[in-house]
Amino acid sequence: MGAKRTVWCALLVVVVVGSSPGSVVTAHAQSGLPDAGLVNVAGRAGIAETTVAYHVSVADYDRDGREDFLFNRRWKVAMRLYRNAGSGRFVEDVRTNFGIADRLDCEWGDPNVDSRPDLYCSVGAQQGTATKRNELWIQQSGGGFANQAAAWNVTDPFGRGRQVTFLNFNGDRYPDLFLGNHYPRQDGIPSPNRVFVNVSGTTFRELVVPGVTAEIGARCASATDIDGDGFDDLLVCGNNALRIYRNNGNNGFQNMAPALNLNNNHADAVAVDLDGDGDRDLVLTSGGRTRVRLQTAPWVFGAARVVATGEARNVATPDIDSDGDLDLYVVRDGTNPNLADLLLRNRGSGVFDAFVVGASTSQGFAKMAAAIDHDRDGRDAVLVVNSNDGRTVPGPLELMAPVP
Repeated sequence: MGAKRTVWCALLVVVVVGSSPGSVVTAHAQSGLPDAGLVNVAGRAGIAETTVAYHVSVADYDRDGREDFLFNRRWKVAMRLYRNAGSGRFVEDVRTNFGIADRLDCEWGDPNVDSRPDLYCSVGAQQGTATKRNELWIQQSGGGFANQAAAWNVTDPFGRGRQVTFLNFNGDRYPDLFLGNHYPRQDGIPSPNRVFVNVSGTTFRELVVPGVTAEIGARCASATDIDGDGFDDLLVCGNNALRIYRNNGNNGFQNMAPALNLNNNHADAVAVDLDGDGDRDLVLTSGGRTRVRLQTAPWVFGAARVVATGEARNVATPDIDSDGDLDLYVVRDGTNPNLADLLLRNRGSGVFDAFVVGASTSQGFAKMAAAIDHDRDGRDAVLVVNSNDGRTVPGPLELMAPVP
């Protein structure tokens, strides 16, 4: 567990954002970039294991002020719910029997608005050959969870479930739901993406949205209010192109990606404030490169600047140094051993310094990462999943934390 990756001969190319556009710093991982100073503390935290897995989802589900997480292991192995017990350690919460299902993504939300976080899980359909039922695990007053997807009308029996995100679609206080599905099904039954509108915190109503609820695919899905109008916008990595949907309230969605010259395939896309001006900026991963575009006015973004290359796959946005600026943790894939992950420390105003995460493991295949302040010291650590779902290759769950 936690073995270091041996990548000294791998060539690393990064751009330091804030330098002139197009300027490239080229260096070998050993001598060109300093180490990020992150160490794998998964063993100390009580969560170390090597397994097949899809992802992790972070939330304070028991509302005790400490961040917990769900570890979604792959088909035929049960997912684990970890409760933060304090002092940087986790214990598995076994009060709920979640059973076995091919859950591709599980995300936290509160559709019944009772302040207890719930989970929605998308489930695969055996490559489009079977029916299945997505899951909505509603947290009960005693702390356990009950699957109420049927009562909430969100089972989606024919969809090849992939990415999930809760969003504020219509401006009310009840969280709505976007479900991204893979396509096609082998039997020809449609497998479109879906939008479910929350009806007063009691059930969901499916809504057909032109340009959104179609067979597009979803390698990624995230929701945030990019333009500050009170409605969440939606980023979806489709099978063939990125969609950045502007939410026009009751007037539907408008795909802004073509106007932003973002028509190619993307592996990951998020919108977060990188430069401290209150606007959401774009972090985009495509073709193995991670790019940043800073928003200068509503729906006006500066030129794309490359911040990481070399099989970049997924980006988390922790605040590693507790300075109030979001940093970027870039998960990188590659042949076994993997390329080392990268930490891009934000100086503020969207300027980054690049560091190699030297303790990244060479086991498995890099998958995804999520920020978590596991010990409440104000500095985020990063949970890293190292298992490629397409190859069913097991890998370690890491908790990369700043050195005390």
